[in-house]
Amino acid sequence: MGLTFGSVTNLTAGQYVTITTVMTISIMVGIWLVPLVAKKVLGGMINLEKRDRKWSEIFFNSMFIGMISAFLGYIFSDVSSVFKGSTAGLIPVCVMAVSALVMCLVGLAVKKLKYQWLSDYALPVSLVLGMASAIPITAWLG
Repeated sequence: MGLTFGSVTNLTAGQYVTITTVMTISIMVGIWLVPLVAKKVLGGMINLEKRDRKWSEIFFNSMFIGMISAFLGYIFSDVSSVFKGSTAGLIPVCVMAVSALVMCLVGLAVKKLKYQWLSDYALPVSLVLGMASAIPITAWLG
């Protein structure tokens, strides 16, 4: 559309409608594909587990590591900008560290203080506090 990143002030109504339509359709495709594809994928994974338990564990673990690697690649992709004088690349790393720290603290509260009810909220609490920490971290490192 000929826009530069962050130039929201020059956005026309047609451009806004195009952007929101593309994003909405893209998000909805994911929602529609889960019921259609997930059952077949789950069936294949169950069949693999029935045939060979060891290979199924290797497959599941490699899928998990691949998913985590994709997220970590995004988080650490701009860290090298620190060598150019910009600390903005550290923001995702610090947010991840805060989320991990919160997750560890919640895990300790569940284990040591016997707050079993808190285990259901560990992921949402760590995500929300991690996102909330992005505001002061961005103001600090921005």
